[in-house]
Amino acid sequence: SVSIAQLCPPCRGTGAMAAAPLLAERTYFVNGRQVPAEAQEARELVAHAMASPSSSSTENRLQQELRSTLEKKLGTSSDGIPRRLVLFDGMCRLCFGFLAVVVPRDSLDRFRFAPLQSKLGQQVLAWKGLPLDIDSVVLIRDNEVFVRSSAALNILGELDGVASALSYLTIIPRPLRDFGYEMVAKSRYVMLGHATEAQKSKQEITARMVDTWEADPDDPSHVCKS
Repeated sequence: SVSIAQLCPPCRGTGAMAAAPLLAERTYFVNGRQVPAEAQEARELVAHAMASPSSSSTENRLQQELRSTLEKKLGTSSDGIPRRLVLFDGMCRLCFGFLAVVVPRDSLDRFRFAPLQSKLGQQVLAWKGLPLDIDSVVLIRDNEVFVRSSAALNILGELDGVASALSYLTIIPRPLRDFGYEMVAKSRYVMLGHATEAQKSKQEITARMVDTWEADPDDPSHVCKS
């Protein structure tokens, strides 16, 4: 028999749809690119809701369930407001460094974290209509969604001390800010490499994680292309 992985890239997408028995092996391809199983499951969840005859009511129910899950996982901060969710690249050393800056300066305990690649991260991205492979930090605050430089600066704006002053950089036009953000983002692995186990196991960070994810070194979709 021929596995999906042996098919040429243009054929993989249709091969994954046609080879029903192989789906049980949790190998998924989207547009010829292998994707993590949890990413495909999130896609299928949304596709199922949209294809349903009562798609509107089904979609509303799924959104309500996810919103309820988030409310339970996030809770409220010490000043009584709903916590913010920060989604970040679970392989990125720079991203974990950013979390290490945020946590000790978040005296009001406002932020919780999850990798973009985690099951919860993928579900939230699908819910908010964002690409499941988005290459950006994402901030969810009071049902608002911020990405790229706007996400980073809004997070910094809620921290203690001089770090919050960096939020004034939002006066710079967003296209210029995002250009600088993307220049750093695209070269972050070249500059700093992947996250270390020491970074990922820091107790002050793991205590604030609402979902986790571990990269599979044998999965080609997890190979850095920066």
